[in-house]
Amino acid sequence: MLAGMRGAMQKYSYKALTRDGRVVKGTLAATDDEDFSKVLADKGLQVYWFNTTGKKDKSKSKPLDLVTLMTFCRQLSSMLTAGLPLSKSIEMLYERSDKPKMKNALAALFEGVQKGNSLAESMITMGSTFPSLLISMIKSGEMSGQLEQTLDRMAVYYEKQRKQESQIKSALSYPKMLGAILIIVAAALIQFILPKMVAVLPEGTEVPKITQFLLDIKNFVVKNFFIIIAFVMLVYVMLPILRRSPKIDLFLEQLKLKLPAVGSMNRMIYTSRFASNLSTLCASGVHLLEAISMSSEMVGNRYVQKQLESSIEAIRRGESISASLQNVDGFDPMLMTMIFVGEESGSLEDILDQTANYFEGEASEAIKGMTSLINPAMTVIMALVIGVVLIGILAPEFALYNAY
Repeated sequence: MLAGMRGAMQKYSYKALTRDGRVVKGTLAATDDEDFSKVLADKGLQVYWFNTTGKKDKSKSKPLDLVTLMTFCRQLSSMLTAGLPLSKSIEMLYERSDKPKMKNALAALFEGVQKGNSLAESMITMGSTFPSLLISMIKSGEMSGQLEQTLDRMAVYYEKQRKQESQIKSALSYPKMLGAILIIVAAALIQFILPKMVAVLPEGTEVPKITQFLLDIKNFVVKNFFIIIAFVMLVYVMLPILRRSPKIDLFLEQLKLKLPAVGSMNRMIYTSRFASNLSTLCASGVHLLEAISMSSEMVGNRYVQKQLESSIEAIRRGESISASLQNVDGFDPMLMTMIFVGEESGSLEDILDQTANYFEGEASEAIKGMTSLINPAMTVIMALVIGVVLIGILAPEFALYNAY
């Protein structure tokens, strides 16, 4: 019987928070998700992510997107505010949902709540389906009896995150589109039109230098086409592998803050994310160190996250929050000033909320500013490249005209 029990054990990898807000990682063996949660709870750890190697690995389901999370929070908040029980609310959401991924998540939540687990506990057993921030917020909301307000706050939070991501995608889509058009048009002109224009030159006539330059590029690409494709694919495959090296990964993440124009935009985005996450967590009663630990993982830059880990250690040693964040060069200096004001006035929570709103606006303006720089720059580059190609194409005609 003992052998049978051991055979049913699964290996769990996890990330959790200690009582003093430290992030810890580890592995352990447990018979099922409930046994796993109980073992960690007995150790005083609050798990917010896990993964299993067993066949019944629920955490392998992909994370829900921002729009789905926003809709889930808003609808569940409305139903709970109307007085419906939690299990009935989840059941109704399941019946109304037309997305298979969301229906599966709601079915698992309903099963967990029916077993007597809280909403947060049910989410934890689903691994990465729900983000750690939402789980922590819901856990705090359940403990304080303010689950409806917490869900409504998270719906607003995810709406802001969705708008910011949409702005970033929109800013990048135009240059990508222009780049693709530029490559296609330039390649078509050089491949199909240029040789015909060169063919009109009488034998022995010198080909104009700019035309010869374009011909050399064409011949090189045609001759080494498969080698170039293989090289591009190799870079595409190798880059993620190289990023597994902590030093290379940190260098690339730090580079995002050092690039001209792009660096200042990224700094504003990271500051906005950190301030927004920290404000949301603290407003729901999450312990400050725990809130900073979780916010650091959601900034989206491992270099900044590494610096924040040092800041957390400094806070444990007795430093103020504003002083401990001074060495984080991935944040706008105004953040530390605002936090200092909040600490000195004793109204840190209110200041964090105002700071989050301020930096959300600043991040939006930074993205718009970058868009206003990229679009004209791409237009100029496109005009220059196409112009050079057209000159190279027309040069043989001018040479032929001058010859006569």
